[in-house]
Amino acid sequence: MTKEDGSRKAGRTSWFSALKWQGMRETDRANEKRVNSFAFAWMGLLVGANLMRQFTQVPEPFVLALLLASTIPGALFVKAYLKMLREADEMLRQMQYEALAVGFGAGVVCGMTAMFLFPQSPILGFATLMPMVIGFTIRVILAGRKIALESSSTEENDGVGK
Repeated sequence: MTKEDGSRKAGRTSWFSALKWQGMRETDRANEKRVNSFAFAWMGLLVGANLMRQFTQVPEPFVLALLLASTIPGALFVKAYLKMLREADEMLRQMQYEALAVGFGAGVVCGMTAMFLFPQSPILGFATLMPMVIGFTIRVILAGRKIALESSSTEENDGVGK
């Protein structure tokens, strides 16, 4: 196999490698999975409570109790995220900080714009939150791709000398 074929193959698989935590330490993988688990539990409770409110005849106090209960996995999500940042290697930590900056910046810009364009609209929270989530996610995936590319090129270079 030529060097060109190997780099092309690494380029094709690297997009998906970012989503499979390829190139990360075991500690970082475990922390990422813990953060994601709490995030999904938190969002599941929020979405479930809102669906119950919209489509069922469940009493409102029960829905409010479920919404308040969702703060528990939400707080655990924040705690797990801070633990992940503290234990992450320098590259992963930098990737997360950049993603936070992109997400926060996108949320502020879009939220402030929506606030002045639609001052009485309920779209304000959505216009702030969605750019934050999308900006953060895109930045993490692009940075994960970079880590996977660097990891696969390091593995190829390690194999050359053997």
